Amino acid sequence: MFTGVATYYGARVAEEQLQQSREEAERSMRSQAAQVAYWVEETQGPTRIHFANQSPNPISEVLLEFYLAEIRTEAGKRPIYERVNFFVTLESVAPCAEVTFDARDMKRHPDSGMPVKLAHLDGSFTVRYAAFKDREGSYWVRDDTGLARAKSKSEAFLANLVRPTAPAGTVTREWSGSVKSRPTEKPARACEATTTPGL
Repeated sequence: MFTGVATYYGARVAEEQLQQSREEAERSMRSQAAQVAYWVEETQGPTRIHFANQSPNPISEVLLEFYLAEIRTEAGKRPIYERVNFFVTLESVAPCAEVTFDARDMKRHPDSGMPVKLAHLDGSFTVRYAAFKDREGSYWVRDDTGLARAKSKSEAFLANLVRPTAPAGTVTREWSGSVKSRPTEKPARACEATTTPGL
């Protein structure tokens, strides 16, 4: 009887230790990705999209998707839902760095003619998601539901293929957008170095 009880408790301890090891491994795996974030700054000045790598190691193969949307109304006509979609790629983001995309540097591309600035649109920006590769070569996706690891680069970059839906009863006008070739980059304010960059 004593042997049976000892075996039972020994198995329980081993199971708890295994679970603890798995949780520690998961935390370690997510440690860098958890320090990557984005946010929208809407003040009285120009709107800015911020993307920050607050880890002490670089990230690479970054894809950031966001859009500007506005509903316009004209007398006697159905409301018009206008949206400009932006897909921004960055080869890398340095350790403890924050990248900023300024609305003044953004343009929309009409079906014909030259790209035009967003002066006629004063709607709101929404970031759909960010995909990136960490120092270990793992791909991650962050969106408004949280952070998730992707099995491959293609899975990460195709994470949100479903387009945002227009509000009911509106007519949709949609364009692609672009920003200047390299956005502003500066040191991230909230960044604590815990390891040597590049390791």
